[in-house]
Amino acid sequence: MSLRLTNMDFKPGAKLASDANLSEVAAERGIEFFLVAFVDLKGVLRTKMVPASAIKQIQRDGAGFAPAATHMDFGPEAADMIVKPDASTLLQVPFQTEMAVVMGDCYIEGQEVMQSPRAVLRQQIAEIQKRGYVFKTGVEAEFFLLAPQSQGCQLAVSDPGDSLSKPCYDAQSMMRRYALLTDIVRMPTGGVGPWRLLEQAML
Repeated sequence: MSLRLTNMDFKPGAKLASDANLSEVAAERGIEFFLVAFVDLKGVLRTKMVPASAIKQIQRDGAGFAPAATHMDFGPEAADMIVKPDASTLLQVPFQTEMAVVMGDCYIEGQEVMQSPRAVLRQQIAEIQKRGYVFKTGVEAEFFLLAPQSQGCQLAVSDPGDSLSKPCYDAQSMMRRYALLTDIVRMPTGGVGPWRLLEQAML
């Protein structure tokens, strides 16, 4: 049986400019809520949910966060950290199309927070370009597919046939999850798609 992760008819819109009007984009694409986000020093995605009706103000003024409440190198005395969304990072969630994620740049008292991962990456890209290189990166997205064992909500690996001591790259294990894996490949991802899939203990 195929597990449908998303509306396969969903088509992500074209990539936006950094200063695109997110309020207009929301009306055009049916977006009701934005997750204005940044990543802290431990790789935790931090967000505030902003209704589309307020995104114009947030795009202008930014969303406020207490930096000491995240894994940033600031104490409780620090001023609020303002995160200004970069519209070019917009990703409409394929399985919940009324929501979109937009990454932002971090500022405190008007100064960019240079320890933020986005600022560090921007610096490194600029430095590597000076040396004549192109910076490329990829993400290995690992996940566990679990199923409840009983009404007591105990979880177990969802593939009852997964009993190998070394299941990585096993063709039979992969084919048992063929429908799920092909759904993942077909899932609209806003231009960021999978390159290859492999099986590791029923991933």
